[in-house]
Amino acid sequence: MDETPTRRIIAASCLTGAYILLTWASAVAATMANHTHPSPANLETSVHGIILAGVSILTLVFTIQLIGRRAKSDLRLRIVCGIICVALVVTAIVLPLPVWMVLGHIAGAVLLLAVTIILLLRRTRTAPR
Repeated sequence: MDETPTRRIIAASCLTGAYILLTWASAVAATMANHTHPSPANLETSVHGIILAGVSILTLVFTIQLIGRRAKSDLRLRIVCGIICVALVVTAIVLPLPVWMVLGHIAGAVLLLAVTIILLLRRTRTAPR
């Protein structure tokens, strides 16, 4: 079996990395906003951002497993990305979040949707011999 990652794995890894950076930047920004302007709304936003950043570690673990070609790692990452994508959209619609966090949720959902689609795509044709 070839040990080099395929383009599909590299693309999924890059998109997952972008999602992780986005969530951690959002958590840092929310925490800084809470420290500079303490209020119940900023505290809730800060807690929400920290929870989201913590959950992004799960995608990091599954991405590392995907790069290492562990069994069923692409299935696990697809399921987690799909669930988190839906959760991001629902929380962006339902919760009273600041506009910048709603935009971050939408961007994160788009990134995770792209990861899910990339992992669902299979090579449908073989290269000519």
